Formats: sequence, structure tokens, C-alpha cells
Amino acid sequence: MRVLPILTIIENAACFDGFGDQLTEGTHVAVEGDRIREVSDRPITGAADRRIDATGLTLMPGMIDAHVHVYAAELNLTRVSRRPWTYLAHYAATFLRHMLRCGYTTVRDTGGGDYGLAAALRDGLLEGPTLYYGNQLLSQLGGHADWRPPEEDDPACTLCGCGAIDQKMAIIADGVDGVIRAAREQLRRGAHHIKIVASGGVASPSDPLEAIQYSPAEITAIVEECARHGKYVAAHCHPDAAVRRAVELGVRSIEHATLIEPDTARMVAKSDAYLVPTMAVIFALDQDGAALGLPPASVAKLRQITRRAVASLQIMMTRAVESDSGPTCSAPITIARASSSGSAGKSSRTRRFSGRSPP
Repeated sequence: MRVLPILTIIENAACFDGFGDQLTEGTHVAVEGDRIREVSDRPITGAADRRIDATGLTLMPGMIDAHVHVYAAELNLTRVSRRPWTYLAHYAATFLRHMLRCGYTTVRDTGGGDYGLAAALRDGLLEGPTLYYGNQLLSQLGGHADWRPPEEDDPACTLCGCGAIDQKMAIIADGVDGVIRAAREQLRRGAHHIKIVASGGVASPSDPLEAIQYSPAEITAIVEECARHGKYVAAHCHPDAAVRRAVELGVRSIEHATLIEPDTARMVAKSDAYLVPTMAVIFALDQDGAALGLPPASVAKLRQITRRAVASLQIMMTRAVESDSGPTCSAPITIARASSSGSAGKSSRTRRFSGRSPP
């Protein structure tokens, strides 16, 4: 027997449609299953399975966060990599549920989120937003996602003493053959994209922020492998040189780009790449990161990008306008909106940055 979708009518809402800058008062909306059937300025009559009185409330489209790490249970990613998967799975479930309750209906995980979580969301085992994921991100040995501290050389920190390092949210892959194999494995597991780290970063204990990571041959191999699967490559990049090189090699999504220069921004504006700044997390970490467990080495590197973050965002936006392609939201240098401001704990200050690892 065919089961009819549930009809819900929302009444008397102040509606924000995502286009204008004004709320439309007294809006009535009929939702059938997962589709909006009718929007009216008059009451919607007829039978309904459920009616919701939204007087005094605002109705709006679900928000999208383009850069999250659902398994990032704390700011010290070395400790995260030592956590058991069972702990991280429960943490991610809490994080995803809270994101949905904050109004996020779609999130893109750029390191860690995997098939298991997406399947649990699909099958109703977890409550949360739609999850686009890349499985484990790819890092070179000693790169930004190699979270072992420099003093660590204990073979017990590897899976079997053979160098297969368990980094949880990342996989260490080197050489053209190595990165192709790693990319294929993530794609086999359903990845919507492949994330690589193409420069140093804040969270990693051993690499300088300005380090340029992965060779051109390695990045090209990953880009070509993704293209054969109809997928794209996202790259963590802070320095200007890393941003430029990644885009030239075919990377479609640049994460952070905090040290971008005008010439590179102009080049990106003429490409089909996207920039994903993560401003909220940068300034939140600058204010409270040390108190919440961000390691001293990471705090020092964070200061380097905090000083440039606003200026870099202005460069991105200005060069988008100069591309003669219209406003920023539709220009080729599209600034994807990554809020990086959610949390998994409603009242716990120590969880303020949950799911938002240092950039």
C-alpha cells in the first residue's frame, strides 16, 4: 500500500527567503513530505496532518556550512588522533544533532566525515543535516595532517610498526603511486570530494605555516584521479604560493586562503575554483583557543594568519568584483560561505569550537 507523505502547514511565520533583506510577515507554508507545496500570504485551508503556529517566529531556508570536521572532538588534534573511534562516533552524533538544531541543514566535512555517518543519517539512526564528506583527508609525511609531535618516534604509535600511521581524520600518503592509491580508497568509500593539505597549518605541531606541501606531480595525480570519478579536489592552503599552485594544478576548492595576495586572487577569479574562508573560527580561536587547549605552537602560528585574515578576505571580494562577473556570490571567485561557528555543547564553554578544528 502506498504511504502518502505527511502534510505540515506552518502558519503566521515571519519569512526570510534568502534573497531580500526584509522579513515577510504573516506567511503560511504547506510542506508535503520533504517538498514545499505552497507559500501564501493567506491561511491555507484544508486537511493537514500537522499545523504549526509560528507566530513570533522566523521561517528561513536551512543554512549550509562548507567547512566542518565532525570528528574534531577537541582543539589538540594529536589527542583526537589517539581517541578510539567509538568515542569519536558518539561525539560526531552529538555535533551533528546540534548543528541541525542551530539551523544547518547541509554541511560539508573537509576531513574525517565518512560513509558510516552519512549512512546513519540517511537511515534515521542519527539526527543531523545532510552530510557531504571526503572521508580521510590526504597529507604528506610530516605535513599539516601528520599530527605527531616532533619528539615522537615510538613505533607503538603506528599500527604495526611498518609506518602505517593512524591519524583518524587523515591518511598519510606519499609519492604519485601512494596518493593515487589513497585517493582511490576514499573514492571507493563514497567520498564526494578528496581533500588534501597543500600547505602548513595551525593545528599541526611540526610543520611551518608557510610550508608548501605535496609536489606538483602528486597533486596532479590526485586531481586527475578525481576527474575520472567525476569528483573534485579541495585543498587546505594558507600561503599565497600554495593557493596559486593548487588552482593552477586543477584544485577546485581552496580552504582558508588566509595569506592570499591580489595577483593570485585575480588569477583565481578567472578560474573555476572556489575560495572557502573560515573567518569565524580564526577569530574565535584567537580569542579563546589557548584557554581551551590549543597547543602553544599552534597559538603562535594562529597569530600569523589572524593579522592578515580580514585583509585577505577583502582581497578576495575586491578581485571578484574586478573580474566583471557581477557580485561576489556569482563571480568565478565564488566565496563559499563556511560559518565555522557551530558547537556541540549548548552551554559548555569548553565545547564552543566543537567540530571546528584549527585551520
